[in-house]
Amino acid sequence: MRSIIVGCDYAAESPFTPSVVDRIWATVRADGGGEARICLLDFDRHGHGFQDVGSPAAAADVEYVDGMHQAYQRRCNGPEENFADRPCSHAIVLSHPQHYAFIARFVENHFFSSPTLVLPFVGGGGRDPAALDIAVADCPPIVAVTYPGAGSKRFMPVFGSLMNFYRIERFQCIPAGNNQRYTRQLARRHGIDTDRHCRVGLDLTGERIFPPDLGEDYHAASIRLMDDFSWTEIHQPMRAQFLGGLEDARAIYLHRDPRDILTTSYHRLVYDTAEGAALSRRLSKEEIFLRLIDGWDHLHPQQDFHGRAMSLAETTENFAAIRRYDNIYGLRYEDIRYRPRQAYRDLLAWLGLDRETLVHIDDDLMDRVIHLGTFAHQSGGRYHEGKADATAIFKGDGPLITQGLRKGVKGDWKNHFTPKVVDKVKQVAGDGLVELGYENDLDW
Repeated sequence: MRSIIVGCDYAAESPFTPSVVDRIWATVRADGGGEARICLLDFDRHGHGFQDVGSPAAAADVEYVDGMHQAYQRRCNGPEENFADRPCSHAIVLSHPQHYAFIARFVENHFFSSPTLVLPFVGGGGRDPAALDIAVADCPPIVAVTYPGAGSKRFMPVFGSLMNFYRIERFQCIPAGNNQRYTRQLARRHGIDTDRHCRVGLDLTGERIFPPDLGEDYHAASIRLMDDFSWTEIHQPMRAQFLGGLEDARAIYLHRDPRDILTTSYHRLVYDTAEGAALSRRLSKEEIFLRLIDGWDHLHPQQDFHGRAMSLAETTENFAAIRRYDNIYGLRYEDIRYRPRQAYRDLLAWLGLDRETLVHIDDDLMDRVIHLGTFAHQSGGRYHEGKADATAIFKGDGPLITQGLRKGVKGDWKNHFTPKVVDKVKQVAGDGLVELGYENDLDW
């Protein structure tokens, strides 16, 4: 997409001074002559009064469009003709520069003609106008799957901030396990006695309440409602096979050494739930780990929440299956923890966002965004990764760390697995751990 950068200084209080407006009009006049047809794209009335300052180009046909970006989209979803259907030679963007990328995508995707964008505040003040070829990413809906215990609290603040930079909007969806209506309908469909399961509580028998594809139809229906340049999070175990079948979406799957996920599950169960605390009075730590390896299902007594953990074998096989699908990006917790800058740049490149001309994230900005995912930031400096006595998320009357943080290091399983637990892990998931690259062989 062709554009012209005017190179004015941006003044937050009064960006469109007479001298700036005159310079914009002079730029358009020099590029399009007297035959230019101009669309003024305002954003939340940011450029209100623009036409009252300075003098418009002589003989130019000018159309002013006022609104917010949701209004732009609504106007172009209806059958009636609107400004995007009418031909124009130039579109002057009356907006804060942080919105340029979104508006460029809007013009690229919705305008009948291919106008030259005029960007007043790109470049330093005093620069001569220059042409800029704008690249716009192709970005279908993004589904970020964060496997419980894989480090979602480290990933999501960073990922959400990066999506904001690219003006990719979050699509809110209640997780399937938290949707009471869906859970009860599913129970009836499968003939499940929810009252009995609520009385049984969490006993880690390995018995399954719901089928392994829990929530897949629910989430598939939600994802079909998403627009391009939108994203959503699914914070529950999801099968790679399901995600691979989402042909019109891209999936990011945050995963981790399954042994560390198992360790996190143990601590959250025993220290942060009444059922787990009661269980720990009947079973030893080793016995609980051995049962967790087989997976578990839990239906909350109020029947408004269902939790499911895959068995360790299922988890390992599922993570290995990620690489079989071109539309799934396997993001390792260990990478975002220990080499975050490169890990996030690789992710943005896979999404195609690194080619967007109007968004530039330098190393300093990237590092500041990455800091949002650290324990130090989320705890106000009171807590840091690797604290030796970290066990519970909640203590006393409230959360120890309000964002749900525990330890945040790799290899913590070594501090908790007994030889018997190690033997069972090797038996059910040893080969998978080698395939995933977490071990070279079974000699550990």
